[in-house]
Amino acid sequence: MFDLLMKRHGQQLLQDAGWPVHLAWQWQLSHTQGDGCAFYGSLSRDHLLTLLPHLARRQSLSDAEAQHLTVLLTLSDITVTLQRNALSSHYCHAGCITTVAEDFPDDEDPAFLTFFRALQADIRDLCALAEQTAYHLLEATTPQSGNEILFSRQTQHFELRAVADMPDATYRHDGTIDETAVESCLVSLLRHHARLLTVRLEIICHTTGDIIAQQWLPETLIETDDKPRHWLSRAVIYELILEAREHISQQLSAWQSFYRAA
Repeated sequence: MFDLLMKRHGQQLLQDAGWPVHLAWQWQLSHTQGDGCAFYGSLSRDHLLTLLPHLARRQSLSDAEAQHLTVLLTLSDITVTLQRNALSSHYCHAGCITTVAEDFPDDEDPAFLTFFRALQADIRDLCALAEQTAYHLLEATTPQSGNEILFSRQTQHFELRAVADMPDATYRHDGTIDETAVESCLVSLLRHHARLLTVRLEIICHTTGDIIAQQWLPETLIETDDKPRHWLSRAVIYELILEAREHISQQLSAWQSFYRAA
């Protein structure tokens, strides 16, 4: 689920910044040197014309520079390609991107250097922003620690608990993505500090230490300071209790059979 959320958020970052959304994001996130986010692909002249006003504002290009670049882009079929360089085989950050501009009328034109430097600065800024939010999303979709207990209820002999589990590494969406739901989820995670977790529900017998019932609840959205009743339905708990009863019944039948045989 993280990959789906990160891909959608990466597209949002590009769109908000005036970059084309078809550019492909990659990320490597393990809190080590060289980790981060990078994006690759090609920009046509039309893409560059759309990007230029945003670029001029963010990178403080003068009106004269922006106007001159607009004329150049209008008259020439300039394209830009963001390519992977040798660093990308081991790392993932803005330094792994080589920016190649083609068909610029004059590579020695000061406008070329201005344009090229502005592009590179914008790429660095976008990659840094993507990395920051990527770690936020990663923390929001994974347990804070091993066997992180979200809540627990106990009796003398049994314990019902909900544990934050690692998301399924084999998760695949079925191709019918609800874009509205994804957008809403991103807002909850990034703005309201909610969490999207795989929750493992289990009933444990204190006498034996055995887990006598267990279920998983994938993609459970938990708002900040949310009560368990808001994200855990009674129907799910009831199913878990039925599973525990069946386990106890089978154990009892097994012991009775053993007792008669003995």
